[in-house]
This record gives sequence, C-alpha cells and structure tokens, in this order.
Amino acid sequence: MATIMCLSEDVIIHILRTNDIGIRDVVNFSSTCKHFRDMIENSNSCWRWKSYQRWPSLEKAFPKRQDVKNINFKELTKAGVKCMKELRHFLTEMNKKYYRHIYYERLEDTVSLRMRYDNNNHVNVNEEDIHLLIHPDEAAHPLNYYFLIDELTSLLKRSEESGYMDDLTNLYYGEKLLPYLKHYHLKEEWKEFINRPVEQQLLEEAATFFSQWYQPNKDISYSRIQKELNNITEQVMQQIRIEHPTHPIFSASHEQLSFWKNNNIDENQWNNEAGRQILDVLCKTLFQLSFQGLGEQAYRSRTFRREHVLIDHVLQERTGYIVSLAVVFQSVARRLGLRCDLISFPDHCFLTWKPNYNTNPDYEHCFYIDILNNGALLSKNDCPRIRGATKCPIKNFNTYSKINSIQLVLKLITCIELTDLFDQPKDIKERKGWLLELRHFIKPDDMDAITDLSYYYMDRKKSLSSLITSLQKNYYSVGFEEARRQFLLDKLQRNEEAISKFYKKSKLVRKHPKRRLSGMKFAVGMIVRTNLDTEGVITGWNPKKPNFRIRNTISSVSWYYAVLCEDERLYYISEVGLCKVNRPKPFNNSSFGKYFCRFEDNHYVPNELLANDYPFDISYLSNKS
Repeated sequence: MATIMCLSEDVIIHILRTNDIGIRDVVNFSSTCKHFRDMIENSNSCWRWKSYQRWPSLEKAFPKRQDVKNINFKELTKAGVKCMKELRHFLTEMNKKYYRHIYYERLEDTVSLRMRYDNNNHVNVNEEDIHLLIHPDEAAHPLNYYFLIDELTSLLKRSEESGYMDDLTNLYYGEKLLPYLKHYHLKEEWKEFINRPVEQQLLEEAATFFSQWYQPNKDISYSRIQKELNNITEQVMQQIRIEHPTHPIFSASHEQLSFWKNNNIDENQWNNEAGRQILDVLCKTLFQLSFQGLGEQAYRSRTFRREHVLIDHVLQERTGYIVSLAVVFQSVARRLGLRCDLISFPDHCFLTWKPNYNTNPDYEHCFYIDILNNGALLSKNDCPRIRGATKCPIKNFNTYSKINSIQLVLKLITCIELTDLFDQPKDIKERKGWLLELRHFIKPDDMDAITDLSYYYMDRKKSLSSLITSLQKNYYSVGFEEARRQFLLDKLQRNEEAISKFYKKSKLVRKHPKRRLSGMKFAVGMIVRTNLDTEGVITGWNPKKPNFRIRNTISSVSWYYAVLCEDERLYYISEVGLCKVNRPKPFNNSSFGKYFCRFEDNHYVPNELLANDYPFDISYLSNKS
C-alpha cells in the first residue's frame, strides 16, 4: 500500500484506465481507503474511459446528443450496470417462457422411430417487451439501447472466444434477442428518416438501413458507409485534378461540398462540359477500383450471392447488384455536384443523367449510365435492353419516376428473396421473417405483405395482434379489396384465439421430475453418436415406446432419447442406436444453450429448468465423469 500511495494520482488513474482493469476492479480499488475513494470519485475521465471500454457504442452516440464535458460518467456507469442486470433478468425470463412449451410439445408428442425435428426454436419476443426493456420507466436512461447492444455483443463475443464453454443459456437467448432489439431501434430510425424533407432522404442511407436490418448480428454504421463513399469521392477528385486541373469544382467552398454530401440536389452544379468531365473521371475511377455490376438476370443464377445486394459488402468486395452499385455511383456523383437519378422499369433499372434538369424535357438530351459496361454514357440509340425497338424508354424516362427510399428498400427485399431460392442459409426461415416484417413495416397498408407475414407468424405461433390492428385501421374503397380485408381479419382473429390457447395450455403443463431406472445407459447432457452417423447431446428421454407402426420388427429396447445434434436438429432415437462419445471440447454451436448452461469435462451441464426435470441425471453424470 505504501508503494501505491507514493504514486501520483495521474499515474494511478492512467493504470486504472487500462483495458485489463474492469469497472468492478475500479470499485473494489476505491473501497480500499478514503484517499483512493475521493480520487476516483472526482475523476470523471477515469469513469469515462471505463464506460467507453465496457460500452463502446456510447462514444458513437454522444456526438448526436451532447457535449461529453457535461456528462457525469460515474452516474452513466451506474446506469449501464443497472441495465446489464436488467438484461440478465430478461434473458432468464426468456428461458422460463420458451423452454417448457416447446420442449415438452416435441418430446411427448406421438412420434415415429428416429423421427427428425427441425430445431427451429421459435422465440417470439413482443415489441412491447422490447420497449419495456429499453424504457422500463420514465426515469430510464436515454442510452439504454446502447448499453443493451454492447452487453449482448460482448456476451456473444466472449462465448465464441471461449469456445462455447459456459453461460450457454444466456448466450442462446442473447442471440435470439439481438435481432429484435436491433429491429426495434431501426424502426425508430426509419420513422425519423422518412419524416425528413425529401432532399435529406438519401438513397445511400436507405441502402444502409436495409443492410443493418438484414444483418442484425453485424455492426454496420452509416458513418462507416459515408466514410467509404467519401474516400471514393476523394480519389475521383484527385484524378480530376490530374486530368482537368482548372476544373471549377476546385473553386467550390467547403460549405457547398458539405451540402452536396448531405442533401439530394435538384440540378447539376456545372455546365455540360464540366459535368461530362466529372462523369468520365468518375466512371473511369470506379471501374479502375474494380467495381463491377451484376444485372437483373444475375440474381436468378446460382452464382449470385445475397451479399451482392448489401451496400456494405458492395463497397468492400467491389461487386454488386446493379441497383446497389447504382446507389454507390449516384452517391459519389452527388458529392461532386452532379444529379443522377435511379429510374425503375418493371423489369429493369438504370441511372440517368441530364446536363440540365430545369428545361423542357423534349429539348434536353437524357443519357443512360451503363453500370454493367464500365459506366459508359449512352444515348437512347444505344439502349442495350431495347435496341431495334421503335420506342425507347430512355426517351420517355419522365414517364417513370425516379426511385425513392421506400421503393429502393422494397426492390432490395425482392432481390434477396429471389437469391434465397438458390442459396438457403441455415437460418433461412428467420431471415425470411425479417424481410416479411420489413416489407409490412415499410408498406403497412399492403394486403399481400400482411397476408404473407400472417402465415409466417402462424407457423411460429407468434401473436397476430399487430396484424389484426393494421387490418382494423385500414379500409379499402375497392369492393374486392375490402372483402379480402374482412376475410383475412376474421381468419387472423380465429388463429389468434388458437395461439392464445396454446400458450395458456403450455403454462398449465407441469411435469414431475423423472426418476432414473436401472438399466439406463445414458443421461441428459451426455454426448453421443447416433446410428445416423452424427454426434449430439441428449436433452431428454422417455421410458415408453413411441406409438407408431412400421413394417419391420420393432426393437425390444424401451428407452428413447431426444438428441440435439450438430446440425441443430432434434432426433428421437432408441437406446440401441446410440453410443457414448468422450469429447473433450464442446460443439461450436450456441443452440445447446437452450438446455445446458455450460460444458464440463466431457458432458454438458443441464441448465436450471432442464435440471428440474431430470434431477437424478445430474448425480449420474457426476459419478460417470
């Protein structure tokens, strides 16, 4: 202590700011004596560093809110710790809510030998619950969302780095909760975005919103997308300086450049010659950077990947679907004082540029920027889609309006849906649900969107109340649509009653703890290899034979085990179809957290709820390990 007391306060604070020392360490250190307590109490910079280390999103959030000099970071840290505890409690409640009704529904139903279940693990978090988590009361901290996101992200990262050894149940439900939390926040951001003046509704921001929605587990910031676009713009400017050193763009003020970056512009800022010079250099620079576009037919092929639609991947990989790449082109052009419009036809879209927009369209040429051909500037005679036709859509481009933010998001949704026909990720059903929810959110009056989403909700046994409310608010003047609305409303109300009864019934289910009987070879938590040539973990067992009929002789073994395998599917297999595996490491999979809290020695330890159902398996595992 004497040695530490000899150090200056600045040195001690500097030591406490290191990443290896956490908030609890700082609190424990401050409790050792009054001098240290007063020193740390009065060091706002120390608490600032600790809060940024624990919740890095705060640093991004503050520029939008207030001057950090006026923030009491110790109180902010207290708010973050409180939010962390509330999150842990929320995850525990999720486990209680979703464990029993899914688990027993699957294990106790009449099944056939070696029946396989898709382990869909439907976890349906209501938007009201998310709201209460972020805003539990009127005194809730306005930065609670950032606390929650960083806590969840940290939990997932720690579990992955540790090899999925412990805290598995919180990890499992944390993964399920994260998309709900992100989507709730994105909805609020979209409402703010769509209520701005039209000139501030940038396509690049709408494309970023879509990427964030479709990739909720990924940290995608609009500021990072802006930075990438700014870097491309700077490279174009450097090339313009080389090829056209006297170009008038170098006389533009910082305020003008800033305005173009943050606002849509109604008119080109340059004459025809200067504008063409910028376009030529822009096209050359983009495609020197290896940007390449994929056409409308590409997403119908098996080589097309959904990443080609997402603007963050397009900027990183330099390959993108024609619409996504056009957004990049348009965003850079706007920063250089050029107006380019993204025009959509029923089965095609392209960028257009006119030297002057404030003239009679009949007397002004309109050019097509061919994204698929190194950005070549084409006239109506060069239109690749309708060459030889008597009428060119470019000539009458005013017949079609330029794409706005809503239309862009809807087009990106459609493109992703088409890629899913050929490339289906493991979580395809969940991702499909995200797109359906986004389409309904963007177009709440669209009857088709409501219908498609209702089928998805019914399959997941998710409440239909939000869709029922949407239908009750809408009234269609067209007789057919109104009849369709009423028919769908009646159907959803009936299904909502059935879903409510299902959850009420599941709450009434009470299972007595299962006692092990002599002769049983396996227990809950054991890792086994099945006769299906796959490994998994036993999540339950049933001493009764399933009620089924098969043609061949039925085995005399009377023990059947529910096995959650590496492929995240649940199998129901007889005892003779299993053999124990001595596996020193856990599976690289978070889905086991639904039933187990950690990996220990060569088996999984049941979480509290599973242990209550199989208490005697715990002691059996301890004796066997």
